Amino acid sequence: MTAKPAAAAAAIISCAGLSSRMGRFKPLLPLSGHPVLWHTLQTAKSADLWPLILVTGYRNQDIGLMLKHEELAADLDQVLNPQYEHTDMLKSYQIGLARLLSLDPACEQAFFWPADVPLVKRETLLTLIRTAPEADAVIPSVDGRGGHPPLFRKAQFPAILKLKSADGGLRALRRQAGFTTAYAVVQDPGCLLDADTEADYQQLQAYSQKLAAEEAGPHAADS
Repeated sequence: MTAKPAAAAAAIISCAGLSSRMGRFKPLLPLSGHPVLWHTLQTAKSADLWPLILVTGYRNQDIGLMLKHEELAADLDQVLNPQYEHTDMLKSYQIGLARLLSLDPACEQAFFWPADVPLVKRETLLTLIRTAPEADAVIPSVDGRGGHPPLFRKAQFPAILKLKSADGGLRALRRQAGFTTAYAVVQDPGCLLDADTEADYQQLQAYSQKLAAEEAGPHAADS
C-alpha cells in the first residue's frame, strides 16, 4: 500500500457518465494537448491526494488505455460503476467512497470531483484542505459562486454512503439541520468551468489557452 502523503486528503473523481448533454465523451476531449481527464488527474497528483479513486463506467476500456498511454495509472485506483447507464454521479461517488475507505479507513477528508472540471489550481486544493477543519464540507467560492470540487469531511462519510438520488443527493445533505458548510474564497475561475455543453467546452478551451499564455510569460512570442 502507498504511504499516505502529507496532504492527508483523498479524491474521488467521477468519470462514469454518458456525457449525454455534451454529445461527446467529455473526459477524453482534447484540451491543450491532452485529454480533459489528464488535467484533472495531474492536478490531483500534484497536490499529493491519496487515495486517488477514479470511478469509470462508459468507455471504461478507453479510459484505461489513456491512463497507460499518458502514464497516469500509478498511484491511481480505478473502479467501475457497472450501472453507469442507469445511475447518476452520486452512485459513482458512493462506489468510490466505499473503495477509498477500504484502502484508508482512517481517511479524514475527500474531494468529490467531476472529471470534466480539469483546470482547478493545486493551490485551491491545498487551501480547501486547510480551511475550517471543524466544518462538514468546504466549498471553493469564486466571485461569490460555489464551485468544484467540494471537500467532505470524515464525519459525513456514513451519511453519504446512505444517500439516495431521489432525496437530492449531496446538495440535500448539505441542507440538513446541523450540517456545517464553510466557503473558501479563491481566485480560481477553473472551479467554475466544466465541459457539460459545447459552449462550456469552448470556455474551458479559452481559459486553458489563457493559462498557457500566462505560464509562457510575456516574452514567449519573441523566443
